[in-house]
Amino acid sequence: MKNRLLIPILLCPACGGDFQFQEDMMQCASCKLEVSIQDGIPLFTQTPASLQPWEKVERGPQQGTPWRRENWRWLNDLVQSAQPDTLFLDVGSGHGDFQDVFSGRKSIALDIVPYPEVDIACDLTLVSPFKAASFNVIVMMNVLEHVYEAEQLLTRLAGMLKPDGEIWLAVPFLLKVHQAPHDFARYTPFALRKMGAN
Repeated sequence: MKNRLLIPILLCPACGGDFQFQEDMMQCASCKLEVSIQDGIPLFTQTPASLQPWEKVERGPQQGTPWRRENWRWLNDLVQSAQPDTLFLDVGSGHGDFQDVFSGRKSIALDIVPYPEVDIACDLTLVSPFKAASFNVIVMMNVLEHVYEAEQLLTRLAGMLKPDGEIWLAVPFLLKVHQAPHDFARYTPFALRKMGAN
């Protein structure tokens, strides 16, 4: 497994048991559920057939639209202000658009597509392979609009946070349809606050 931070916080999503790790597979010690490991990436769910993986686009603090540059600055400022031992989960990390922001930090990159930059492939709306209260911060940068059952996902993420944990997210508001057919919503600040309070 390429990211060793996963080992102590993974559990079997079927029975809650512990995993035994091998080179290309994990197996639950209790129910014997097997999870394959491809290029060091555990595959808890398969990439949806309707999702077309995209090519990597170079992103950074000085690249892209003003909105993308502001996304980068906002997240970088937050990460740099976090405690050094903070454990981050970057949900929907894709090709690692914000990977450099987490440089030198304890972080896990998750996506439903096992891109080379990802540490674990999993659709969290279907299954959660993490122990409760595992993360200090869960980050979702421009992801929530691609999740049809967003409130269900946020509830699941809340259970993965430590008691004083936080979810940091950014979403587009006035933006064309993108990554169709997996573009489901635009959220106002009022909707996000209400969803976060539940």
